Amino acid sequence: FSCNFVGIVLLNDGIGNKLHHGNMVSGKKIIKVEATVKETQEKVLVGEEDIKQAVSAYIFAS
Repeated sequence: FSCNFVGIVLLNDGIGNKLHHGNMVSGKKIIKVEATVKETQEKVLVGEEDIKQAVSAYIFAS
């Protein structure tokens, strides 16, 4: 996980969060994170995380 603060949040600022699944690398999901001040839409935090997928199996029966 990595993130950077790119703006200032003041007292009583409302914060909105966005998560975006951009792509996959070596079987891991790459999730991009963005936090903005709701009133001005100014970015205050950006980040990225790679998430390991849960083990799953597909079973077909006919």
